[in-house]
Amino acid sequence: MADELQRLRNLLAQHPPPERPSLADLKPKQTPTCREAGVAEGILFTATVISGDTYLVEKRPVNIGDITRVFGKQLAVASEKHCKQSVRVLYAGTISTAAYDHALRQIEEIFYVSRGGKDTSVATN
Repeated sequence: MADELQRLRNLLAQHPPPERPSLADLKPKQTPTCREAGVAEGILFTATVISGDTYLVEKRPVNIGDITRVFGKQLAVASEKHCKQSVRVLYAGTISTAAYDHALRQIEEIFYVSRGGKDTSVATN
């Protein structure tokens, strides 16, 4: 038994276990906000989801393509500086949960989203 124990100790001494990664190595590498990167002062815009594909931005109905065109300059800077712009998203009182979730997923692919509540300034039908 003592010989077997000594043999195992010798084996471990010859082949030590690999080092464990540090906590810093385990931390996810999340893209910083453009505010954190010093490229933006805060939230780029506030959008209200009025349908699965339509948002109100500055009281104008727009789709995700319109948003990327209008804010193309800011998105290009974000890409260059390896950061992500932040936006605030509200919802119209008449929108379904499924439509809201769809619109939210679309905009979250491009921006960091701060979720707000119901936009009471939007007329309900």
